[in-house]
Amino acid sequence: MSIISHAVRDHQGLVGEINLAPGVASTDAVNVSQIGAVKTLIASTAGVGGPLVLLRANSGNYYTNTGATAEAYFTLPTTTANLGVNYNFIVTDADGLRIVAVGADVIQLDTDTSAAAGFYESTSVGTCISIIAAATGLWVINTQIGTGAVT
Repeated sequence: MSIISHAVRDHQGLVGEINLAPGVASTDAVNVSQIGAVKTLIASTAGVGGPLVLLRANSGNYYTNTGATAEAYFTLPTTTANLGVNYNFIVTDADGLRIVAVGADVIQLDTDTSAAAGFYESTSVGTCISIIAAATGLWVINTQIGTGAVT
């Protein structure tokens, strides 16, 4: 059995390569959204009174708190109907950032889990995290470089 390689082009016209295992036809649906795609970097200074509300369409984007004069707030969508949605954050300003879950959703970092509608917070410049809707009611920080905590 051999692996079949195919060149592909995504919606942005970027080219990548996928390998199909034996038995998978080249006409089968294959998700190529991550192949060679450049993601959007968005700086937000939105505060507690008007947080940046993230949408499913924002999945995969990178967010910073560049230019913040107070802690930047980001509100996650509910995990319901958003499984697999993911966001990335980089702390670029010591005022920090806060990522807030809604409703009954919790955020897990290693063995620590926030309260329902809890949050992740970091004021450590250089901290980078990736968070994914891993299950109904559960956001998981699957990567953290630097320091932060959930509450």
